[in-house]
Amino acid sequence: MVNRDSILSQLQGCFIGETRPVRLIGGRSEGLNRLRTYDPKNYGVTRNYLNGSISRLSPYLRHGMITSVEVREYLQEAFAGQTTQLEEFFRQLAWRDFFEKVLGWYGRGLDEDLEEAKDSLIRSDRLPLDVLRGDYNGPQKLDHS
Repeated sequence: MVNRDSILSQLQGCFIGETRPVRLIGGRSEGLNRLRTYDPKNYGVTRNYLNGSISRLSPYLRHGMITSVEVREYLQEAFAGQTTQLEEFFRQLAWRDFFEKVLGWYGRGLDEDLEEAKDSLIRSDRLPLDVLRGDYNGPQKLDHS
């Protein structure tokens, strides 16, 4: 059994702020309950924000407690006539399903280049400092002077 306190102590310094372990309730019943109480109408405009209208269904999908088809069918029925508000959620659900299949097919091969580079750019596996610090402020203009 994994010791949560041990994991949290190993992760110290990796994140900004206080560590707060999430006590996730597992199982199909909880997954279905979360699906039934989810309102995706603001998902498209808030999904990239920490307090956005996200479903939190990922662990239930990942572990097979619910399926993408169940999620789609339930939301189509529950929010009938509101298809434009559901489009972005369904698009992301489809991408999730697609990449899950790609990962199953290629496995760790996803870490490898699919073909030779077309240029001589030197790549680094290191994260940019602004991303590492969590203070990314959008694309920066290049100074060509």
